[in-house]
Amino acid sequence: MFLRHLRRSLVGLAVLGATLAPATSRAETQILVAEVEIDGTGNVVRDSTGKVNYIGGNPQLFTTTALTTTHFTNIIVTSPTTALIPDRDLASGFESLSFSTNIQARPNGNLTGNYGLQVVYRNTDVSNGNINSDGLVTNNADTTAVLFGSGAAADRTAVVLGSTRLFTGSLPADVTTPVANPLGAATDTDTVTIHGFPTPNKINGPDVGLNNVGALPEKYGIEQMIFVVVNGSVLASSTVTGSLSSGVTTNAAAVPAPAGLVLALAAVPVLGLRRVLRGKRTA
Repeated sequence: MFLRHLRRSLVGLAVLGATLAPATSRAETQILVAEVEIDGTGNVVRDSTGKVNYIGGNPQLFTTTALTTTHFTNIIVTSPTTALIPDRDLASGFESLSFSTNIQARPNGNLTGNYGLQVVYRNTDVSNGNINSDGLVTNNADTTAVLFGSGAAADRTAVVLGSTRLFTGSLPADVTTPVANPLGAATDTDTVTIHGFPTPNKINGPDVGLNNVGALPEKYGIEQMIFVVVNGSVLASSTVTGSLSSGVTTNAAAVPAPAGLVLALAAVPVLGLRRVLRGKRTA
C-alpha cells in the first residue's frame, strides 16, 4: 500500500516537473550576408535613400554552410539562434542582456583595393521583464584579422563598423527590406581598425555608442548591422574577422500603490482620531 502511494507521488512529481521545466524556444532569427561596394576612401557606398550598393547580387541567408561572395570565401557567422533572455537581479529588478555575433572569412584570392562585407543579424524574440521601461542600448565592435601581404603592414587594414537597434514585429519577407517598426534610432556606430601582420597595431574608433529607447514592450526584436572592410594588398592566406557585442539594460519602474490601498492608509489617522474622541466622551 505504501509503495503504491509512493509510486503515485513520484509520477505526480514527474508530471509537475515536466510542466514547470522551462522550454528553450527557437526564436525567429535571420542572418544576411552580402558583399558591398566600398569607395576609394574606404567608406561604404550608399544611394540617395541610404541603401548600400550590393556586389554580386542581393544578400544571402546564412544557416550553417560557409558562404562565398565575389571577393570573400569561407564566410561563417556565429550568433544566438534561440530566444534572448536577460539576466535579472531579483532584488533591484535590474535586467541586463548581452550577446555577440562573430564573423570569419578569407579573401577569395589576392586582393588589391577596398572590399567590404555586410552582415545583418536579427532576432525577434527578446524578453523584457520591465515592461514600458526605458532601455539603454550599447554596442562594441572588434576584430582580430590577420592580413598578409607585401609592403608595409600599415598599408593593409581591416575596419569593423557595428550598430545595434531594436524593433517590434516579424521579419520582412524580402531580405533587402529593413525592419518595419524600429524602436528609436540605431546606436552610434562603433569602429575598430587593425593593421596588417606582423604589426597589427589595433586602433579603436569613437567610444561605444549609447542610446536610450523608451517604453520597451514585453517582447521586442534586436538587429545588428556589421561591416567588415578590407583595404590594401591582401593575400588569400589572410584571415578576415569581425565581431559586434550588443547589450540592453533596463531598470524596474516604480510601481504605484493601488488607489484603494492609498485611501485605506489615508483613513487610518482619521479612524484613530475618532477612537480618541469617543474615549473622551465616555470619560
